[in-house]
Amino acid sequence: MNKPFLDAAIKRGDDIALATRPDDRYIFKADGSLTFFGREIQYLESKGFIYNPLNGTMNRVGGMK
Repeated sequence: MNKPFLDAAIKRGDDIALATRPDDRYIFKADGSLTFFGREIQYLESKGFIYNPLNGTMNRVGGMK
């Protein structure tokens, strides 16, 4: 996982731009386990981020830093 990169962006209060829309076909493997991308999305969600489909970014809920 790109945890050091994500942690640095989170610490700066950045929104996270996504190249891929986080829907189930990219989040889960055929066996139901999480993909690498799915684990990254799950990690960001655990840190209070939600997906904004209007601009393709993960944003911190409430804009908290």
